[in-house]
Amino acid sequence: MGTFSFLYVLLSIVSLADAGGWTGVNYGRLANNLPPPAKVVQLLKNNAILRVKIFDADATVLTALANSGISVTVCVPNQLLKYAAARPSFMDQWVQTNIRKFYPATLITTIAVGNEVFVDTTNITQFLVPAMKNLHASLRKFKLTDIKVSSPIAFSALASSYPSSSGAFKPELVESVMKPMLEFFRQTDSFLMFNIYPFFAYSANSDKISLDYALFNNNPGVVDTGNNLKYFSLFEAQVDAVYAAMSALKYDDIKLVITETGWPSKGDKNELGASVANAASYNGNLLRRVMMGEGTPLKPGRPLNVFLFALFNENQKPGPTSERNYGLFYPNEQMVYDIPLNYDQLVKKGELVTWTPGASTLPSSKGQTWCVANENAGAEKLQAGLEYACGDGGADCGPIQPGSTCYKPNTIQAHASYAFNSYYQKNARAAGSCDFNGAAYVVDQPPKYGNCEFPTQPIDGTSPANGTPPSSGTPPSSGTPPENGTPPTSGTPPSSGTPPTKGTPPDSETPSADGQLWCVAKANADPEKLTAGLEFACGEGGADCGPIQQGGTCYEPNVLVAHASYAFNSYYQKKAHAPGSCDFDGTANVVDKVPQFGDCVLSTQTSGTWHGNGTLPNTGTSLPKDQTWCVANGEAGVDILTALLKYACWKGWADCSLIQQGSSCYNDNSLVAQTSYVFNGYYQKKARADGSCDLAGAAYITSQRPQYGECEFTTTSNSTPAPASGAWFSQGRTWCLASKNAGEEILLSWIKYLCEGGLADCRQIQEDGYCYDKNSTITHASYVFNSYYEKKGHAPGTCDFGGAAYIITQPPQYGECQFTPGMLPSNETTWCVAKKNPEGADEWKIQKGLKFACGEGKADCAPIQQGGMCYNPNTLEAHASYAFNSYYQMRARDASACNFNGVGQIVNEAPQYGECEFPTYYTTGS
Repeated sequence: MGTFSFLYVLLSIVSLADAGGWTGVNYGRLANNLPPPAKVVQLLKNNAILRVKIFDADATVLTALANSGISVTVCVPNQLLKYAAARPSFMDQWVQTNIRKFYPATLITTIAVGNEVFVDTTNITQFLVPAMKNLHASLRKFKLTDIKVSSPIAFSALASSYPSSSGAFKPELVESVMKPMLEFFRQTDSFLMFNIYPFFAYSANSDKISLDYALFNNNPGVVDTGNNLKYFSLFEAQVDAVYAAMSALKYDDIKLVITETGWPSKGDKNELGASVANAASYNGNLLRRVMMGEGTPLKPGRPLNVFLFALFNENQKPGPTSERNYGLFYPNEQMVYDIPLNYDQLVKKGELVTWTPGASTLPSSKGQTWCVANENAGAEKLQAGLEYACGDGGADCGPIQPGSTCYKPNTIQAHASYAFNSYYQKNARAAGSCDFNGAAYVVDQPPKYGNCEFPTQPIDGTSPANGTPPSSGTPPSSGTPPENGTPPTSGTPPSSGTPPTKGTPPDSETPSADGQLWCVAKANADPEKLTAGLEFACGEGGADCGPIQQGGTCYEPNVLVAHASYAFNSYYQKKAHAPGSCDFDGTANVVDKVPQFGDCVLSTQTSGTWHGNGTLPNTGTSLPKDQTWCVANGEAGVDILTALLKYACWKGWADCSLIQQGSSCYNDNSLVAQTSYVFNGYYQKKARADGSCDLAGAAYITSQRPQYGECEFTTTSNSTPAPASGAWFSQGRTWCLASKNAGEEILLSWIKYLCEGGLADCRQIQEDGYCYDKNSTITHASYVFNSYYEKKGHAPGTCDFGGAAYIITQPPQYGECQFTPGMLPSNETTWCVAKKNPEGADEWKIQKGLKFACGEGKADCAPIQQGGMCYNPNTLEAHASYAFNSYYQMRARDASACNFNGVGQIVNEAPQYGECEFPTYYTTGS
């Protein structure tokens, strides 16, 4: 519908993590016992590590990272800086070989030019900034300016770092390197990279530096005499020393990324502090602090962005024992110590607040304190305290209502923390007002839960009506829950676990004559708040939002107020008109007259069966499962639905014959209708089992029988084996075309980008090409878009171009222009390979054919280059076969395209050369 996304739960997790700082990991490979890159990528994904930094641009690693969703920082090695600085053409070639070949399938976001160049013994400092500038010029030439350029600097580049406020770069580096580099970052919107290791400072000065201070543990803190800021960790003090050094040069605006930090789990006898326990404390506490979004005392508004060093223990690193023991994982992929590596793990471990209860006695650098929930108190105590605070305690709990700013993350600890703190601040932080029977404690660092900001003073400046709480911190008896845990009526929260907004229900909740009530959106409500409420209701709220999907009975009028009203009312009815269930951060109100939007009539009965994960609710009075259907979520997008539909029909999930042209469910070739039919067939086939209607948010359950033309959706299994050919749509083929609505300027921009970047085959839209005759922008753009789409194997998202393209299932017709075929089911494909066991003249012909295919023929020969996925086996026959096949597929499998002077032959079984997979769709080289 364009107003919200049903991938809300997933996106909210991502946004919560990004609301704080981000963390990544250094993937070093100085070892002879590490798992292969493909397994490493899976390890990263399993632990939701979404950023990785490598110390080169290794082709095998970058290939393994393709389409993983992991952002990658690569490196130009130190030994190349001299050439990179002297010859722009050298940098052009480096970018061609190491970046363009892999980007954008591999999400290369940053290129580090060298590593700790200032301490390199070969004296290459003078080449650093010129090399960075040449690299940036090359990226601009190839239209890759989204990729940032920087260089990791060793902490020893500072002449002074204690106290932090005295931070300054070494004088010999200021004019020659640091100022030009920082100016380059300012002009290119890049950032400074710094490597910071508190371990080194502690190990060398353990008589002066507290171990707890170095590990982020509870400690009295250290006051910076230069600015009176108080530090509770050596890491933050060192980070602020870098900020101070930049500030001294008038570059306060430059952002900072910590590209290496860590703590060894083992060391030599003279390496004080190197142990498993200390490594776990340092890295664990650092990650918690970063993910909670807290900045430093000097820059509290700038979240920390950090790459941990390192992913693995590396047994071939030179130097002391510690150098081989910085890893989070052993080479067998087992963790060296158990710490949360991502936001989800942090939530599951209940470690959302950085400081432990012992820190409650520490004064803050600014004298501010907050009250937060004690995870060790248990859910029952937290719930009781939460209900009291939001009820008789008079805390302001509006922000933790569904759809409000502090509703996320929706956990008892986060909500209780907000409520406890509101009560604590309202009572002027009086002694005993942060106890709640042991369920709370005081901290001196701002709590961080998602985007929620905790107040540090009473909102209205008044004390609660019932006076100052008793010194014991025990809530007054009037608000204490009974022993069985049932809360008092005044504090009963909605079943979602969130207490109601303080106050009584509006007068409009008085039943009408016939006792019917509805919940609707306020016409003048803030659109952002309405959207947030809508997303909650249709996501975690469990409202039935099927009818407001495209094609649903209440999709029209397609306006935010109408859709929000339907969703709010569904939630309200599902919650049996519970107090607080028609609020949505003040954007909704209860009415006693039947609301009507177009032909849509809002129900007064529970109708909700929507769940983001496709499962049926376990509360309410929803229809029995045998009266539910599974339909496609149009908001998932064309690419996702197309990919799932194709997969479903090929795998025989459901009977796809009825969505073929001419059949009863073809429905004018509507993608949402056809995917709905297939998804429902699978859902019914699986006896409507929980989870069988999810598909990563691309489907949802509805209690209203779907209506798409004359197509009948059953509630029994309608699945028969899929057609033997695996046919779907037009025999399994799809094409990508340009949208006329995109406008000529946008389309021309895309053509230029794809053609100049070598991302698509643009030869046939040149003057001598067979697609030039029509010479219209829409034809040319369609040809180029489709070329890219085919090259990418119809991967989801490869036919979008910012909304300038769409997918069709019938061959395009543009005059004499012949579009390459869409992807074919595997049993309809053929391949072209080189003659086996070539000798003499045949071997010479194959070598000549290989050169032609990879050169003039424009075949995609990158995979058979050294480091490529098809480099092995490194034989003429294997390499030529790959190149011949790429050319053959590019030429739409024209038999004449597999001749190569008599040494090419067509086969109908997939070639087998090592682990190489031969494409069965059109490809071009870059």
